[in-house]
Amino acid sequence: MKLLHWCSVSPEGPSGLAAVRFNKPVRVSFIRVFPLGAQPFVNCPDIVAETEPKAFYLDVFFNAHPLHPGESKEKQRAPNALVPTSIAYSGGQVDFTVDMGTEYSTRLMIIKGKFQVLSLAVYGEIVSEILPVPDTYEPTPLPSLSAAPLPKSVDPANAADPTQLARALLMLIPDSPPLHLVIRLIFCLKPAYDDWDDPKFPYHNDTDLQTDTDFSLERAWKMIETPIRDNTSEELISSFSERVAGLLGGKSVNQSYHIAKLFSISASQMPSLGLALCQQIDPTDVFDVSVVDDDTICHLLDAVANADFARHFGAEAFLNILQDIQDNSISDRSSKLAAGRLVDRIKGWGIFEDALSNSKADFETSMKMLNDIGNEEQSMGTWLEAMTFHEDLVTKLSENSVPSTQLPPPRVPSTSIEHDEFIRFVRAFIGIGAVFAAWAWSDSTGAEACRERALAIILMWQGVEGYREIVNRLLLVRQFSRRLKWIAVNEDGEPPKKSYTLAEQIIIEMAKDPQALLHTDFAETVLDLGPPLSFISESQRLSLRKAALVATDGLAAALEELAFSSDHPLSLRRLRTIRVSLAIVERELRTENGAHNGEYNVLETIWDEHSVGLVPQLLSVLTGVSGDLNEHFVVTSSPPAPMNQELVEQLFHTADDLLRLISLLSPSFPLTPRPLRYFSITLADIFACSEAAKTLYIQSSSAYVSAQTARQACITLICEISKLDLLSEAGKPASQIVFQALLEHGTRSSGRDPLSHLAQVFILIIDYVLPQMQDENDVWISTVLPPLLPEIKDFLRILDVQRKALVIRRIIALDDGVIGIAEWLLIEELKALLQTVTALRLSEDTPATVARQCQASMALQFLVEVLESSSSWFVTTISKVPDVCDTLKACIMALLDGQFTSTFLTTLVRSLATYTELTGIMFPVLLGLLRTQDDTPKLWSLSLEILKNLPPTAIHAGPLRQELGQSISALARAGDTLDPDVAKSLISILEWMILQEDKSFTILLGITPDEFWSLHERVMEKCSADKAEFLAGLRSQITFDEDEIIVPPSINLDTNVELFIPEIHALFRSAVVEEPPSTPKGTNVQDILGLVISPPNALLHSPQATTLTKTYANNDFRELRQVPSARQNTSRLPSTHVDDFGFAPPPPSMLLSEPFQPRLHTQ
Repeated sequence: MKLLHWCSVSPEGPSGLAAVRFNKPVRVSFIRVFPLGAQPFVNCPDIVAETEPKAFYLDVFFNAHPLHPGESKEKQRAPNALVPTSIAYSGGQVDFTVDMGTEYSTRLMIIKGKFQVLSLAVYGEIVSEILPVPDTYEPTPLPSLSAAPLPKSVDPANAADPTQLARALLMLIPDSPPLHLVIRLIFCLKPAYDDWDDPKFPYHNDTDLQTDTDFSLERAWKMIETPIRDNTSEELISSFSERVAGLLGGKSVNQSYHIAKLFSISASQMPSLGLALCQQIDPTDVFDVSVVDDDTICHLLDAVANADFARHFGAEAFLNILQDIQDNSISDRSSKLAAGRLVDRIKGWGIFEDALSNSKADFETSMKMLNDIGNEEQSMGTWLEAMTFHEDLVTKLSENSVPSTQLPPPRVPSTSIEHDEFIRFVRAFIGIGAVFAAWAWSDSTGAEACRERALAIILMWQGVEGYREIVNRLLLVRQFSRRLKWIAVNEDGEPPKKSYTLAEQIIIEMAKDPQALLHTDFAETVLDLGPPLSFISESQRLSLRKAALVATDGLAAALEELAFSSDHPLSLRRLRTIRVSLAIVERELRTENGAHNGEYNVLETIWDEHSVGLVPQLLSVLTGVSGDLNEHFVVTSSPPAPMNQELVEQLFHTADDLLRLISLLSPSFPLTPRPLRYFSITLADIFACSEAAKTLYIQSSSAYVSAQTARQACITLICEISKLDLLSEAGKPASQIVFQALLEHGTRSSGRDPLSHLAQVFILIIDYVLPQMQDENDVWISTVLPPLLPEIKDFLRILDVQRKALVIRRIIALDDGVIGIAEWLLIEELKALLQTVTALRLSEDTPATVARQCQASMALQFLVEVLESSSSWFVTTISKVPDVCDTLKACIMALLDGQFTSTFLTTLVRSLATYTELTGIMFPVLLGLLRTQDDTPKLWSLSLEILKNLPPTAIHAGPLRQELGQSISALARAGDTLDPDVAKSLISILEWMILQEDKSFTILLGITPDEFWSLHERVMEKCSADKAEFLAGLRSQITFDEDEIIVPPSINLDTNVELFIPEIHALFRSAVVEEPPSTPKGTNVQDILGLVISPPNALLHSPQATTLTKTYANNDFRELRQVPSARQNTSRLPSTHVDDFGFAPPPPSMLLSEPFQPRLHTQ
């Protein structure tokens, strides 16, 4: 980026335009405007800016030229099209960003506005010097970013005195009153309109509490509607309180109202006044069920925002009165709710005061009380005045030391709050409230310097997590929403001010939360926005206006927007409208009382105006949002496009809003299987995208936070829809539909990182769908899992070893041997291993061979994982399930015959060798043990034990003789030293060989006589005397087959797999074309009765039936049935054509038609 142009221009001609021309096509990045007298360049002090006047609006037009007319994806502009933009210059040196994109350049800039001289510098790039996009992508490490803490001066959460910032702001206003008085006047004791013009304001109407003969309860509270002097004597306060108490009579509605009003006003005055009134008036003498109405309770709510009044009203007798109001059948719903809030606020003060000093207090309830107080101006002012002016509360808060490390306040709501986090939240709440009071005071008095700084601080806080939530909540208070409107709406066309720009930026930040637009005052603020605007563009204004109109029109407009078919990708404007619509529907659903049934109103509106139900509409919108999200995280070979964090943030927020609304509706409107399936897939995609966002965005960014919020919503929904007691409309268990959808979706990453996608689907399945509790086993094992065995098998094939073993362990725990699902899956894994090894023995050295070697190694690693983690089940399965035993034995033999080696194979056979009771697989285990053993005594001892326990029928002399000979030969070449235990085991093995009936064991293979007799001498040295005679006689008993045994080179399966991308593509493209099975055609020989007899199923499935089965292809079966003698009725249903049957999905029973089948026990 470089300086493209510097100039001072003035309007010329009758049109009043100024122009800047560039010698070459350029791409402008930003325009910098300099105030009068500024020196833009240090090295050129003679250049001085001449901008006049101090503030004005500008319209800037760029002549747009497409850089690549044929390649541009945007709609082409006319050759001389002028692209407009607006600038509101409010003084000082300011940079205005220009987003020209990458498709256009310009050579002309036209400026229009009410100015005399404009000094500006244009920065950007010359198009001819812009480097082309590289053909290849070279990854570079991303910079390590960390959030910088706020400056201490604007960080009240970490300040000993959180009001210091507000006091500093008030010092910018000449003759400003103290902070506590500003708080009273802004929040509680609001002056009349004419009072602001009084020269003595705010001390123009100080009351002296002097009473006269015409004194009444109404006059009493009107006397203190203005602030009383801080130096008012205790005698006057006491006398005033006594006069008020003397006016009390029998309980009545008017009296209770006036006393409540008096309490609410005095709560925000100096503390001594409220204490004096509390000492004189017992609330039980004034209030009971019969005389308390809504207005009275509202005034009491404001009063108990003061700690002194909360303690006074916390007596058991008064709390019983409030409980009677809630229990009274005559009281309306609003009164009951208000009485409940009053009880919570009274009790909340005690909890809050305890939390200020107790590290084990109930911080969550305390924070809820503060949030409730922050919703109302009077209560907020009363609480804020108490926390800044009541010495006991100020002291208790100041006793908490300020930590050395600056941290923001916690987000609200939060599940777990520590004491130091709570203190930061309280200090932040006080500091922010005090700054709001200073802002309002400066806005009312016209102190522009203070107003600008206050708004700038508020805007900065909106960008900080923890502060943002408190600020946006207070901005929704009626007074502050209106103040934003008064600042931002420039009806008189005055020159722009910095406060205008700041107010508009604050409105934009607030509008990101759709809940804000549901507040009438803020919606009116948005609707009143109009040109000229200092920061908000026309497109943004129209977008905000659209959302505000939907919020104003209510439920019908919201449902209309949700039913509207949107184009994709969704724009920020459309996302804002959708979010506001969702917020309206959610508010309606959550609103229910005796006169208002929100759910019924929603359904009635849908029935009247729409043909599609609400839940299908929401699912349709959610699917579109998920698709848009996915496009931001796809993996491409070209350099990725710039990240649009704002759009991603809003997409995640929209997904979260949709999921929250669907969660409200799902109990009442269960989904049919098809929508439920798509819903599960959509949840998985959003869940996976949220994980991808973690790798792209820093933890403190709003995009990251929104992604994790949506992730938690996905978890909540997936748990809800996969509950065992939830059935779809078709009566099918919802858990089965969800589980099947996730199993099949593991390989469908939609362009995202497939490994990350699979990992996220696995997390959903293993952590949130598969049951954790033992009492859920029966339902899952008997109903959910059996129909999904093929899907489970396919899902396991794509998992890595550790995750696959974890799934097997979970199923083992669920099944517990009832049906045998885990056993069936183990058989399928063994069959796959056997097929892989068989293919390896027949294949050449190709990329496919390398991939198969890796596959075989992983399969062996999986067997080791299962054996080590579930050894009891694994051993029991081998011993009791013949198919497992036979297939495992075939796998080991195939690996040994193919000369394949692997550390996992070694670990497997050595582990299995310790289970000598597994006689069915001990012979291949023995061969594997002999091949992998060294001079370790334990291994030779194991080999001997297995050899002695093997039945003769299980021994095959050929391979055993070869492995024994090679093991003895390896021992002979191991060195001169020989362990005595190894020598002992070797002698026993030789004795076993001599004693065998098959004398071929006395003929040693794979070892030369010299090697053997050399080893013989070393063994003689280590043996005992009773074995010396046996060893001496070996020369007459042992012979050698000296024919050279050519052993193929071993193939290590554990080598690193290195494949180029084209080779991987070729592997995926390769497909094995299998011809349909057929049998030779010939004459069908009939038996003597002239019938073709179908053997029973038991015989067909018998292992002995090897020649009684027949495979039919094409029309063989029908041709056979055309024989006249075969047309007799055999009471069989019509058959399905074999070829047609092959293309139909197999029924669940056929998927289990193996020699071993899971056992389903029914009662």
